[in-house]
Amino acid sequence: NTSNTRLQDGTAAGFTAAQVPRLKLKWAFGFAGDVAADAQPTIVGARVFVGSQSGNVYALDAATGCIHWYFPAAASVRAAVTIGRVRTNSGPRNVAFIGDRAGNVYAVDAAGGTLIWKAKVDDHPVARVTGSPVF
Repeated sequence: NTSNTRLQDGTAAGFTAAQVPRLKLKWAFGFAGDVAADAQPTIVGARVFVGSQSGNVYALDAATGCIHWYFPAAASVRAAVTIGRVRTNSGPRNVAFIGDRAGNVYAVDAAGGTLIWKAKVDDHPVARVTGSPVF
């Protein structure tokens, strides 16, 4: 959620622990060209945001798994994407905050995937972001 509580209660989830064994796979997503997937998915509203070993960050439709957009980071994205609500001159909007293994942090429009800003957090040659950005 946009408050970054990292908790979804039973009411929000729409099912109970007793129903978990009866769950069925609705869709799957393959990371083209990647041999591993390290990043944890982030679910906000009807979107699933997830990074990849190749550096692509995807915004997927939570119901179908279809790609709404993808953003090419400069390096592998291992950490979960953080979504935050930001005030702008044109009104509030959701922003995806992304960290990569080259030490870059990005702010990307969560609705369309366009870059808002990018910052290198450290110039050390092996600097990397491996934890989720905190909003």
